[in-house]
Amino acid sequence: MKFVIFTILLYLLLATQGISYHIFYPVTGVWPDLAFVLVIFCGLKWGRIKGAQVGAFAGFAEDLLSFGSPGFNFLGKSISGFLAGFLRERFVNDSYVTRIAMVAGGTLLDLGIYGLISSSFLEENHFVEIISKSAPLVFLNTGSMFVLFPLFNWLDKISSPASSDRKYIHNPYAG
Repeated sequence: MKFVIFTILLYLLLATQGISYHIFYPVTGVWPDLAFVLVIFCGLKWGRIKGAQVGAFAGFAEDLLSFGSPGFNFLGKSISGFLAGFLRERFVNDSYVTRIAMVAGGTLLDLGIYGLISSSFLEENHFVEIISKSAPLVFLNTGSMFVLFPLFNWLDKISSPASSDRKYIHNPYAG
């Protein structure tokens, strides 16, 4: 059930992201990557494996719907989801400062992966453009995090059965 809800949510976020292009692009030159915010949330909430899986799924869906080079979003979001989960499991706690740092750092990492791959394989140098657009994109992704993370938490809560609602079978062999 959780997979279905978050898959529908991903496609709604991608549609909203396409609509936000017309709102934000004329002003800032970038638009928020809402699927990326979902990937970071899943990595922080569910760990590195689920974060990488959601990142791969979201990146693949974004690659299918975009006119860019295929595989860039897949790779960037997979690595970002994995690293968010890895850092959450090993080093960091779940606070607003951590979330801001993960979204901002992950956005820069995603942009860096895109710049590295595009300059390596496509022989196009986008680093100057990426550097000039990184600050507005970090600001938009971090700002959208404050709206989307509570929504994601609510959806996660309603799609998972509460531990108090579960019926446990009495084990006569337990001590």
